[in-house]
Amino acid sequence: MTEKLSYEELKQKTRELERINSDRRRVEEALRKSEQFLNEVFEAIQDGISVLDNELNIIKTNVWMEQMYTRQTPLVGRKCYQAYQDRTSICPWCPVVRTIETGNKHSEIVPYPSDEDPTGWIELTAFPIRDNRGNVTGVIEYVKDITERIRAEQEREKLQEQLVQSQKMESVGRLAGDVAHDFNNMLGVIMGHTELVMKQVDSDSPLYADLEDILHAAQRSAELTRNLLAFARRQTVAPQVLDLNDTVNGIINMLIRLIGEDIDLSWKPRKPLWLVKIDPAQIDQILANLCVNARDAISEVGMVSIKTENVTIDSLAMKVRQVLDEKK
Repeated sequence: MTEKLSYEELKQKTRELERINSDRRRVEEALRKSEQFLNEVFEAIQDGISVLDNELNIIKTNVWMEQMYTRQTPLVGRKCYQAYQDRTSICPWCPVVRTIETGNKHSEIVPYPSDEDPTGWIELTAFPIRDNRGNVTGVIEYVKDITERIRAEQEREKLQEQLVQSQKMESVGRLAGDVAHDFNNMLGVIMGHTELVMKQVDSDSPLYADLEDILHAAQRSAELTRNLLAFARRQTVAPQVLDLNDTVNGIINMLIRLIGEDIDLSWKPRKPLWLVKIDPAQIDQILANLCVNARDAISEVGMVSIKTENVTIDSLAMKVRQVLDEKK
C-alpha cells in the first residue's frame, strides 16, 4: 500500500525537490559559464588549435585554425592529414601519432600549408587528452606559424656564411696586397732600368721598339698591381683630375672577365664628359664591386650596363630625381 503523507510532509518534500532543482540549475549555470569561458579562451588564442580523436579525426577547431587552412574548410569530420597536409595517408613525421602511442607531448616543425606546396613553416605540438583512468582518448594539436622565425634563422645563417666568406676574402686580400707590393717594387726596378737603356739607344733602332714593348708591358703590370693594392687597401688615396671615360675604358676588359661569359657588358660613354677629381683606383674598385653584385643578382644570362653622363646635383635636382625613381 502507498503510504499517505500528511500535509506537512508533502510541504517538506516539495521544498526538498525545489532545493534540489535550484542546486541543479546553479550547477548547470556554472557549467554553462565555465564552458562559455573555456570556449572564449579557445577561440581567442591566436594560434591554431584542433582537437582530434585517436583515429585522427578532427573533432573541433578554433577560429585561427580555420583561418590558417581556409582553402581546406570545413575541417571538422576529416582526417587531419587530409585536411592539413592534403595527403591520403598518415604523415611519416606526425607528432600526434607519437603522442597517441606514448602518451607524451611531441613536437615537430613541418611545412605549411603542405609538403607539396610549402610557403612557410609551422611548429606542431601534440598534447594528450586522458580519461579518468589515464588512458589517451584524444589529442590537442597546437599549431604556431614560425615562418618569420625560420626565415630570420636562415638569414642569420646566410649572413654568417657571408661573414666567413668576407673574412676569407680579407685574408686573400692581405696576401694579394703583400704579393702586389713586392711585385710593384720589382716592376719599378724593371721600368727604371728600361727607361735608362732607352735613353742610350737610338729611337730608330729595332732594340728601341723592343724596349718600348717591355716598358709598356711593365706599366700595364704596374696598373694591375695598383688595382690589387687598392682592393687590399694598401694603396694610398691619390685623387687626380681625370676623364671618367678614359678610366672606365682602362678597366672594361677586366670587368668583362669578372662578370663571366653569360652576361653581356654594355659600355655607353657620354662625350664630351666633364672632368672629375677622384682616385682612379677607387673608380676601379667601385665598378668592380657593382659588377660583381650585378652578376650575383642575375640568375642565368643577362646584361650589365655602364654609362656616363654630365649631371649637376643640387637640392632641387635631388628631389626631382627621387620623385622619378619612385614612379619607376
